[in-house]
Amino acid sequence: MVPVPISGFAPSAVSSPSRSDVSSTILFDTSKSNQFGVNDGLRSIQRLLKNRWRLANTKDRLNIESLSSSRLAILAGPQERYNEAEFNALRQFIDLGGNLLVLLGEGGEQQFNTNINFLLEEYGIMINNDAVISTMYQKYFHPKECFIEEVQSWMANSTSPTAEATTNTTKIVYPYGATLNVAKPAVVMATTTTSCLPQQRPIAATYTNPRLKGNGGKIAVIGSVHIFSDSYIDKEDNKRWLEDLVDYLTDSKAIIADLDRDLDIAEYATVPNVMQLSKHPRVCLTESEEVPQDWTTLFQTKLFNLDTNLVPKILESYQQVGVKHETLKLIPPQFETPLPGLQVAVFPPLFRTLNAPPLELYDLDAEFSSEKNRLAQLTNRCNDSDLEYYIIEAGHILNIIPQLKLVGNNNAERAKQILHHVVERISQFKKSTPI
Repeated sequence: MVPVPISGFAPSAVSSPSRSDVSSTILFDTSKSNQFGVNDGLRSIQRLLKNRWRLANTKDRLNIESLSSSRLAILAGPQERYNEAEFNALRQFIDLGGNLLVLLGEGGEQQFNTNINFLLEEYGIMINNDAVISTMYQKYFHPKECFIEEVQSWMANSTSPTAEATTNTTKIVYPYGATLNVAKPAVVMATTTTSCLPQQRPIAATYTNPRLKGNGGKIAVIGSVHIFSDSYIDKEDNKRWLEDLVDYLTDSKAIIADLDRDLDIAEYATVPNVMQLSKHPRVCLTESEEVPQDWTTLFQTKLFNLDTNLVPKILESYQQVGVKHETLKLIPPQFETPLPGLQVAVFPPLFRTLNAPPLELYDLDAEFSSEKNRLAQLTNRCNDSDLEYYIIEAGHILNIIPQLKLVGNNNAERAKQILHHVVERISQFKKSTPI
């Protein structure tokens, strides 16, 4: 049966596909109650690929007719089992140069109730029934949203034209995923880091059919179906990772070198379920032997004994060593004190001083400056309209006002009296000075 094109991305009526349609068609399989469908969870992938590819969807069982009409088939989280006829169709599709992308999730086959490993194990890849968790907080709160900061770029070893712009490392978020077991002839594409558990385990792998000699027949397996869903495709470099993956699978000339020599892949080791074991405690005491009727035989009298049989040998040892035999004397003990003894303080204690008295604040520069400086400052402050004020303040500075008995409160009269006194003193000074 010919797959149905996705609405909005291809013509509504489809006949026998032409060679150009096959080379530009990506098929989404939703026949196994997949966790994500083309219209539910994978809309971002459609918007990303619709400009370059013709997208199609099939809800019927897979067969060679539906698969041969596409260049790439995507199995996004199948939740039902495949039969032998569908596996044979997938094998024939790969042998004829078709490409396959398989996405699963945490728990593997056991959680998704599928048997996709039956096909993948033939090509050296198996999805484990485990989950990848983060051992520390890195940007994402949920422990199953693993932030893998340094993923070795598998496209850097590819001959695809888009591989030239790919950097050496890629940052991705790997949510709700599982690990893989990879054996030859499959190749590891990416692994977890030391901030994840399990550490240094494959999370993506690929296989290339050697008999086609670069003319397709590629399989790519990623242990997380959420990584390219609408919730996570725009986070970190997940979108660029998907674009590189599609370019690699659809480019017949793109190959990936064996990265196992550069990757440090740890052995897969299982750990006990501590939470489950805590619910089933066991007694730690071992069973003892039967107690004999004569219980006195349980005592070991030959191991430790108290008698005087060794006293003669001890007395002889005094002569051999050359030590005088005398009664022992008590040695006065010397107790180590944890703290040193008290000593008289060398410096007197510091008592709290009294606060300064609340004295009136004075301008010391104004009080202690010379008469010339004070007159100069007064002159700079006043202008022609402040003549009376200038004369009165100058009288204060020159100590003239205490010598006068000023009459009236008018500033003009007071200024005249000061000027009269100054002129009078000048005239007296002129009279007393000989010419």
